[in-house]
Amino acid sequence: MAKIAVLGYGTVGSGVVEVLETNKNSIEKRAGEGIEVKYVLDLRDFPGDPVQEKIVHDVDIIIQDKEIDVVVEVTEQYIFLSPRTGKPYSLEYINRLLKVFKVRYRLPIRAFSTHTFRKAFGRYVYELMGRSAEGLILLNQIFRHSNLETTRRYIGLAQEDIDKVFDSIRL
Repeated sequence: MAKIAVLGYGTVGSGVVEVLETNKNSIEKRAGEGIEVKYVLDLRDFPGDPVQEKIVHDVDIIIQDKEIDVVVEVTEQYIFLSPRTGKPYSLEYINRLLKVFKVRYRLPIRAFSTHTFRKAFGRYVYELMGRSAEGLILLNQIFRHSNLETTRRYIGLAQEDIDKVFDSIRL
């Protein structure tokens, strides 16, 4: 079973959880294994929301859990606190750190930021869903793009890949 952690439960994060839960059977069928949203990281609590039992406030819980297979970062909030000051790191600071890691470890990645992880998640889900039209539609819902063309460009699909998806649809 694939265990998932969602970082952030705002508009996009709650949408990701909703799409995963609503389409769980279809995703599991395509993936060939079960899926479970194990954690949702947020600074807030959500009393009365079914997700409350999965809410964690410390990212280390997710990092240390070896069962987690997929981490979905969908937050613009602060999620990492400085152990020295107790204040949150900004998204800009984390992106600067990622650029330092890219240089230090000579990572062959053109653009490397928190946004890179979001796009990589999209490509991962699309592959997991068998490069299908259903996978593209699911990602469109998760990312809340206005149309499928935006989602297609966002995850970097070539036109020939799109043609294959639509050719695979059986009516």
